[in-house]
Formats: sequence, structure tokens, C-alpha cells
Amino acid sequence: MNRRGFLATTGIALFSGCTFDNSGRSTPTTDTPTDGPTETPTESPDPSEEPSVSAEDLRERRVVDFENVPLTVAVFGARTINDRVRTTYGISEPATDDSPAVVHALVRNHNGFEQTFHLRRIPGFWDSPSTHRETEDGERGGTAYLAPTENHDLVESVPGVAQDDAGYWRLASSGREWLPETVTLAPDEAILGEYYLVGSDDTSNEPLGVGEYRFRYQGEGFTISVWDTESPGPAEDSAHAGTEVPELPHGESTAWYHEADASTAVYLQPSTERVEAPACIEFELRNRSYERLSGNPYDWTLFKLVDGEWFRIDPWGIPQPLSNVQPGETNRSELSLFHGDAMACDEGRSAGYLGGGRYAYRVGHSRDEETQAALFDLDAPAVSPQPDDDVTIERDGADLVVTMPEWNDDEHPPQAEIVFERAEGTDADRRLIPEQLFRQPMRGYRNTLPLFTEGVERITLRADRHVVGHTTGYDSLETTVEYDGETFHVTGEDPLRE
Repeated sequence: MNRRGFLATTGIALFSGCTFDNSGRSTPTTDTPTDGPTETPTESPDPSEEPSVSAEDLRERRVVDFENVPLTVAVFGARTINDRVRTTYGISEPATDDSPAVVHALVRNHNGFEQTFHLRRIPGFWDSPSTHRETEDGERGGTAYLAPTENHDLVESVPGVAQDDAGYWRLASSGREWLPETVTLAPDEAILGEYYLVGSDDTSNEPLGVGEYRFRYQGEGFTISVWDTESPGPAEDSAHAGTEVPELPHGESTAWYHEADASTAVYLQPSTERVEAPACIEFELRNRSYERLSGNPYDWTLFKLVDGEWFRIDPWGIPQPLSNVQPGETNRSELSLFHGDAMACDEGRSAGYLGGGRYAYRVGHSRDEETQAALFDLDAPAVSPQPDDDVTIERDGADLVVTMPEWNDDEHPPQAEIVFERAEGTDADRRLIPEQLFRQPMRGYRNTLPLFTEGVERITLRADRHVVGHTTGYDSLETTVEYDGETFHVTGEDPLRE
């Protein structure tokens, strides 16, 4: 395709300050404006010419501090069409008193054939690209426009821009026909869109403000995130402000939401901090820093605080993909809490058999080896784990024999026994709490420890090798645990060990 030449327009002076002519220079706004845009074609560039900005450049141009107003702006997201036509976005220059902020969008056809498509399918390339601001409380705010500059490869009409009395940049012309409807890209050809990020020309419409501006087509696209440069953190104090809790036992330092203040750039904010079961809490991991957060989107942990110690409740296994939370991006998750059986959630996370108390929810994205977590208090009755319904129990004096369905079952690994004995006065290797015994890997403990009633001194659990591994570990086959104020010595056997 022939890349279009630059087209000029004279800005209409609606505000105090300056507009820009086709050279990009500021001009006084006292001259009589023209009635509309004036097209001045110039020589078309070589079709094979590469855009001056690459996708790699834009991926590094994610966040800037404005110089004219106290705002920080970040751009994140991408758009892919038919798996091979990709658009990358970035913010290249901050707003100053001389120019609005500059946003770039690069579209490249990675197909081995020429392709024509409607520009409305590419966020930022439809005619007069604009969107409303979305605030943290879900309200809609003012409108932001991406006004193409004369350096836009497809521009047909360049809108004027000007500063208002408060120093914010806005449109300065009412015309909205800036870009064509379609574009044809040769194999591996790219086009570059350059825009000014500005507010509406309607002065009753608020200027660029704190929140998110989402440019989407069928759910895919990019977001412009805006926050107060000096106060990126939460606007209100946590209900647990001033609370001191121990570090979470996960190997990284913990950044707590209740310790965040207005200057905190990264924090995990819960929708509520005190709930009664059943309940659902929404968590928002906000990254208002200049660096991306790396981690596993499926990595999360629910802990319970008992006697000054954290106990892991859920989950006991996670997949291992890697993802990032870009500057300005908010990663959202939901946690449903139940006193009884957990209801399956298609998109959210859930945990069942939870007794009342203080909990912590942690997510797996971190920065500088610091992970994010938030406290919440749950109002619910205590839980009391009991053996599974499908086990059989035989008693001989002070001894019990508990048989699980895995015992002597050809569909499971080799059968194996675990012996539990009271061990009064012995230091425990680990302490268990009732909520933990409901989890699948804890079946060996769930089917024995609640049975240590008065007069029971020894329990033999007949299961299989997997149950042994989850209970004592395959290596040592021996451990000591504390549960409900008592200590128990646990010994397993491995039928595969000589």
C-alpha cells in the first residue's frame, strides 16, 4: 500500500493557550479560525519504509509523568486480528505546556499475503477514537480522545488541540472525520499511528482525570490508566490499619494492604475486610509503579492466623504459567468463602469449610521479591473435621484400624500403612488446624486425628502409597504433628522401598 502523506489543518481556538499548526509549532489563538480542516497532500513515502517506532520500542514506552499537571499515565494492552495482524501500543511523550502527551500505535501484517480490513476493528484506528473514563467505584467520567497528528500514516484530517485554563489539553475543533474506513497491508507491512492524548472540546466535559480509559473491540484492545502522581495509593485507610501480623510463610516479604497509604504504588485492595460466611470478596491488585509485576496468575494462597501463626488453607497445588501486570494495570480476582462445601466458581476462586477468624489472601505477582496480601476477618462457626464416610473403623481396646477405599484397590498405587501414636511431651515438627484437615492432601490426617478420643492410643491407617506421601513424605516416612492441643508421632511405610 502507499502510506499516506501528511495532511494539515488549522486548529479552532476554543480555549486560552495555544493550538498546533501542521508543523507541530504552537500558534496564538487570537487569529480568526477557518471553518474546517484543510487538506494539503504531500509526497507519499516509500511503501517499504519502516515506521520510526518499533513494537519493541512501544513495549518499553508504558508509563510517563506529565509535566503540566500532576498526573501519571500508563498504556497497556494489545490487539490481534486473525492471529497474524497485531497492534502494539505505547505512550511516547508526556504532556507539557508545549504539547499534549503522545501515544503511538503500530499495526503490522505478519501474514504472507496482502490483507484489507476495516479500521474499526483496531482500537485507536477507528474514526475519532475516544472513550469514557471509568473510576475505581465504577462510575463513568469525562471523555479522552486520541487525536491523530500529522505524523499519523493514515490521517485524512488533523484536529486542532489547545490547553484550557487549568492547563489540560483538549480538542480545539469539532470535526471528527480523521481517518479512513479501511486499510490494505502488504505482507509484513506496518503502519504507525501517532496521536495526541487530549480531553473533549466540550468544556462542560471534565478533562483527563484519574481512572481508566479502555479502547476495545470485541473485548480486546488497550487501556490508558491515569493516577495522581503524588498519591497513587488507596484514598482511604484500611479497617486493619495499625494491625501488626507476622510475615506469611511463603519465602518472600509481604506488602500488606492495611499498611498502604496514599504514597503506595502497588497494593492489593479488597472490596471489604469483614464478612460473614458465605461471602465473596473482590480483590484488585493495582500497579501504579513504573515497573511491571512478574508472577503466576494462578498462584494465590489463603492463610488463617491462629495464636500468632499463619496456616496455609488453600490451594495445595497450582499450575505454573508466567504473566505480568503492567504499569497502570489492575489484576482482579474473587474469593468466595463458605463454612460448608465450597461452591464451584467458573471464574473466581473458592474455599470451603472455613471457621471464623482472621485470614490473609495473597497473590502470586511480586516486585523486588515482595508479594502483595490483604487481611480480612470472617464471621463463621468453628469447623470440626470428621473421617470420610467411605472409611471403615475397627477397634481393639486402645487401638483403631481405619481402612480407606484405596486399600487393596488395584486402581490405586500399592497399599501401605501409616501408624499414628500419642506422643505426649514431644516437640512437634508441624502444627495442624481444623481447616487444613478438610483439604484433599490431608486425607491421612482427616481420617485419623479426629478419632483420638479418650482411651484411643494408637491408630493404624490402611491406605496406599500416595496417602503415605502426602502424610509423612516419601523420604523420611516419619513426622510429629500437633493437633487440638495434643502431639502425635506418625510413621509410614513405602512398599517400593527395599
